[in-house]
Amino acid sequence: MWVIEMNNQVVFAAAGHGKTYSLCSQAKTAIDNTNKHVLLISYTNEGVRSLENEYRKQNGGVLDARVIFKSWYSTLLSEFIKPYQCSLKLKEKRYKQEFPVTLPENFVNSIAFYDTEAPPKWYNQTHVQYYVNKRGDVVPDRTSHLAWLCNEHSSGKVIRRIQEIYSHIFIDELQDYAGWDLEVITLLFKSKIPITCVGDYKQATYRTNNSLKNKQYRDEKVRAYFLMLEAQGLCVTSYANTTRRFNQEICDFINTIHGDADSMVEPDPNNQQEMPVENSGVYMMNVDSLREYCEYYHPIILRYDKKAKVGFQHDCDVFNYGGSKGATYERVVIIPVSTTLPFIERQVKITSNQTRAKFYVACTRAKHSVVFAMENPCENGVFKATDIHFSDKSIPAYKFSKPDSDI
Repeated sequence: MWVIEMNNQVVFAAAGHGKTYSLCSQAKTAIDNTNKHVLLISYTNEGVRSLENEYRKQNGGVLDARVIFKSWYSTLLSEFIKPYQCSLKLKEKRYKQEFPVTLPENFVNSIAFYDTEAPPKWYNQTHVQYYVNKRGDVVPDRTSHLAWLCNEHSSGKVIRRIQEIYSHIFIDELQDYAGWDLEVITLLFKSKIPITCVGDYKQATYRTNNSLKNKQYRDEKVRAYFLMLEAQGLCVTSYANTTRRFNQEICDFINTIHGDADSMVEPDPNNQQEMPVENSGVYMMNVDSLREYCEYYHPIILRYDKKAKVGFQHDCDVFNYGGSKGATYERVVIIPVSTTLPFIERQVKITSNQTRAKFYVACTRAKHSVVFAMENPCENGVFKATDIHFSDKSIPAYKFSKPDSDI
């Protein structure tokens, strides 16, 4: 577990490092040293449930009354927008005319996740209709912008109120934040509250919104935003590069996906298995051999999306790359998407940020072995011919070995 040494900490932690465990452990410590509340935030409702479950494990099955768990959007709505929506200095546009408007109490209801279309282009950032629809629901991609305006137009009352309520704020899945969400996090960094953010920019498979604001910091480039804030003295960034999930061979492979010297993943030396596991590591295998492999090991099969064909018989559970995020399995078989084949076969870098992130997520789910289902695989610069032995069978395969130099 990392240790906070200043108010705002940004930790880029490896897959399987134990980010959720560490956040909850620090929240437990914080709640014992304050009379205020402690806030834990995750992007999705599933992430919130994961935080709650981990906190219960560490706290005898109990959730402390002063530890608050919220999704990011719920935080924006309940802590920023609803208390100070009346402070907004916006205009209402009616045809070609504009009128100053003060939102009445409780005008904003919720967030319009049901509406995927943006408001008409004749509204701009000074118009209430740019942010809120006729039902009083906020446009999802503009929620964080409206939250930021609530603080701006109330002369900082939003942040002052949050300071009165919470002693610490912990934010999970940092890599998924984008657009105006980054500006809201910056506001929190400028407050008196210690903020701890954790995430893995290599696993940036989602975005909190698709706003053009801060578009240069989307996906894995989000790291650059927080390095900029660090240069401004607003936070300290650090790397937690050990994993408790998978072995050295899988570490060696996943480190080639990005080739990022700052975050080469290594197994946690305090979490090594005493006994070796058979057929561990990273392999390519012909699809014709995978039926027998699946019958014996019952791995989880990971595909890019539901359109991807699984070209062999099996009775295994199947998940999408992105949907497996946060999960741990004994062994996985990965159905490579066509744009990842050049990387597997010739070590050509995956150019799409989203594809690379989802591929990285898929490759970091297994504890013991990762198998790529291939059509007519053959030796290449890093995969060498071998045989996998189990029961009374021997199946040809190609095993990854660490390259002598960087890819």
